[in-house]
Amino acid sequence: MERVLFILVLLAIGALGALIVLNAIQQPIKKEQAWLDEELARIRPTQVLFPKPDWDFHAWHQAIAGKAALWKEIVPPPPPKPKPPPKPPNIEEKLVGVEATRQQVGDKARIRTPDNPRGDFYGVGDTINGLRIKEVTKYQVVFCLEWMGQELTTSLERR
Repeated sequence: MERVLFILVLLAIGALGALIVLNAIQQPIKKEQAWLDEELARIRPTQVLFPKPDWDFHAWHQAIAGKAALWKEIVPPPPPKPKPPPKPPNIEEKLVGVEATRQQVGDKARIRTPDNPRGDFYGVGDTINGLRIKEVTKYQVVFCLEWMGQELTTSLERR
């Protein structure tokens, strides 16, 4: 049995070797290349004409560009930026030349202004240069101004 199997394997190897030698001698790729060269030699180039159409591109352009809807924006431009809010008044500037003294009678303090160098006694609620006195303490006088719904405050040291 082993001998028969050995002989069959040798025959298969011999057949494979014969096929390899036969393939090397015949060269099937060269046959395919020769056939392809013959087919390509039969083909002759021809001239293909592409007729130019008689289209009036200028008229088309004028018809399209002349439409008003073409130039109307698809998305409207953004609204203009809002104006910046007005700057608050400078309270310190209104108090230039105003001096709160240490003199006090009851809940009123003596305050000197450029118009009145001697000074007068002012209390909570009185107005000096458009600023209302909000509070009078031992060491300072607090002024306030109502502006656009806000209360702006500043204080003067008493001397």
